[in-house]
Amino acid sequence: LNTNMSIEEMESRVQESLDEYTSGMAQFRIKEISEKEVRMFFVRDFDYDPDKPIIYDSDMALITGVGIGDFYTDITSFIRFYKFQLFEEIGQTVEHIGLRCYSDRILMQIIF
Repeated sequence: LNTNMSIEEMESRVQESLDEYTSGMAQFRIKEISEKEVRMFFVRDFDYDPDKPIIYDSDMALITGVGIGDFYTDITSFIRFYKFQLFEEIGQTVEHIGLRCYSDRILMQIIF
């Protein structure tokens, strides 16, 4: 969140990266942003059962940018992994991450 970029610039940068990885099959949008919180979503077409508390490799790769193949995990474990990744890569500590996967989108909330 420590940036001078506009929401449009942030969305554009993330979208460029997603387009390379997904050939334009996923879209990224910021729903809300403040000093302490960001709410974002990824739109994609994936056969997903929202009643299962798991996250698949394709969704993990969309969120992290890390190519994790043939893998799934429970959402709680993924959130711990993502918090660790944010801390290791940019020194960012996170108070809370909320994540919900639907068949057509991923909703994500990060509170710093």
